[in-house]
Amino acid sequence: MKFRKELYNHLSKGDFHEALNLYKVYQKNMGTKDFFDSILTPVLYQVGDLWEKNKISVSTEHICSNTAHSIVNVIMERNSVPKTKQKILICTPNGEQHQLGCKILESYLSCKGYKVTNLSPSVPSESILQSIKTIKPDAVLVSITLQDNIKVAQRLVKKIREQYDSPIFVGGQALFMNNSAFDGTVIKEQSLDEISKTLKKEFSK
Repeated sequence: MKFRKELYNHLSKGDFHEALNLYKVYQKNMGTKDFFDSILTPVLYQVGDLWEKNKISVSTEHICSNTAHSIVNVIMERNSVPKTKQKILICTPNGEQHQLGCKILESYLSCKGYKVTNLSPSVPSESILQSIKTIKPDAVLVSITLQDNIKVAQRLVKKIREQYDSPIFVGGQALFMNNSAFDGTVIKEQSLDEISKTLKKEFSK
């Protein structure tokens, strides 16, 4: 809780250097994966909740997101590893403006060696379908942050399923308390490590 509180304070002030120093201290003892799962992700969900409840301004939400985005970029650069053969495409339904969760997932999976293409946020469905045709990913991950975008995401997943055989996984904050059905595998309340294990299990079939 102490680390989460400190990170939120640094992000809300746009203090990139202090936030990065906090990551370095935590990472030295607990590792990058645990920093994502136990610190950064919960703080970003907190930011999203505060914004939706109008307890912080749009500008504060943007400052938090942009600062966190910069930290994730640095983590990606420092944790690059040899790539595997598996390709993963991450996307969001059209209208979804939140991309930080996708950026964290991209960073984590890239650190695991996957070749990741991140199309977030808010790319038209036809562009996503064209990218799938071009890239030929071994799995497609659809992230939904706002419940208002669930129906759009359902239509997107249906279109992907109709045209391609790639496994489709759907997750995100919008699905934590929602039982909407998709033509794909729904991932609820899983850590980044568990998502990685789910993908590894899929690829080992």
